Amino acid sequence: MDYITVYIEIAVVTIVYMTVLFFNVRKEMGDEWEVNLFRGIIFSLILAIIADAVTQAQYRGFLHMNHILVAFLYGFYMFIFSGVLPFLWFVFVEKRLGGELLENRAAVIISMIPLAIVSFMAFASMKTGWFYEVDEYGIYTRGRYWTLQVVVNYIYFLFTTIHAFLVARKEPSVVQRRQYYIMASFVVAPFIGGLFQLFIGNHPFVAPSVSISMLLVFINIQGNLIHNDSLTGLFNRMSAERYIDELKADASESKPFYIYKMRIEGLRAINYMHGYAKGDQAIKTVARVLQRVTKRYGALVASLGGVDFLAVMDNKNFTKRDDLEEAVKEALEKEVKRRKLPYDLNLAIGRTQCTSSKDKTRMMIHDADREMHLDETI
Repeated sequence: MDYITVYIEIAVVTIVYMTVLFFNVRKEMGDEWEVNLFRGIIFSLILAIIADAVTQAQYRGFLHMNHILVAFLYGFYMFIFSGVLPFLWFVFVEKRLGGELLENRAAVIISMIPLAIVSFMAFASMKTGWFYEVDEYGIYTRGRYWTLQVVVNYIYFLFTTIHAFLVARKEPSVVQRRQYYIMASFVVAPFIGGLFQLFIGNHPFVAPSVSISMLLVFINIQGNLIHNDSLTGLFNRMSAERYIDELKADASESKPFYIYKMRIEGLRAINYMHGYAKGDQAIKTVARVLQRVTKRYGALVASLGGVDFLAVMDNKNFTKRDDLEEAVKEALEKEVKRRKLPYDLNLAIGRTQCTSSKDKTRMMIHDADREMHLDETI
């Protein structure tokens, strides 16, 4: 079996299972933005593989195309594979990690600089030969700056790897920590494939290795859906109670941990005045804010369904009673102003603490719920 036949077969198999993966990405994987990002990554990979397979067929004499079209396809491949795809992965991981960086406009602009550089140079190479050169016969050779697009590619992957690893080390939930570690290890397979392709060249190592990493991430996220609330993407009640049971083993008077019960106030009015879609949007907004704020305190946050949330904080991250409550309420006010929402978002918050392994989980949640009702606006 000749080289190009094997190359095309590998490309076709990779495209087929990436297409299957694309149509199996469900909304339960996260919010709408996360789902679209993940699909965008898969779609970008499919486009890159198609462009790569076509150019390889031309390079090996299986196809005969105009050299300008060949040069464009090489530029398109590098634009997608070394620019768009790693940038989308960077955005996806940052979103899964809490999205704080994505809310900083300056940080977002800076993060797009490598994408802009590789995009410009990929297509400019049709004339300049920076990344590649294609002669009048359609024969491809690497340009003098070819390694730059490889470096830009790994800038995004390495940043997300390091960030996911650091976040994972501070994550209180074993389930969530495992997911972050999977994201941190995403770069391993593409890195190994990239080394092979760097030194051997013109072999289909990178695209299949990236697709394998995508599949592993997908399987991990799908496997964790049993632990998550479908609307908000937060942990569900079962996961929260399991985490509380883990902390109870070491709880004592000197090492208590704290349970916060929270409820969105006025959601019925939001549904009535703005519609149920806006009500769901309000719940998701509160969930994102809670996830972002509680992460700073090393706390786990979960959705109890509907308007109720639960946060669990261990003793080493607890400072004083009002810190978390004030931080959450302040963050909600800022989020309402930033997004220019036509309604306010307020939370009633109650708290209790666990000082013994004998304390009953359901009873502690009930105690926090009772205090929360005292905080509700009459």
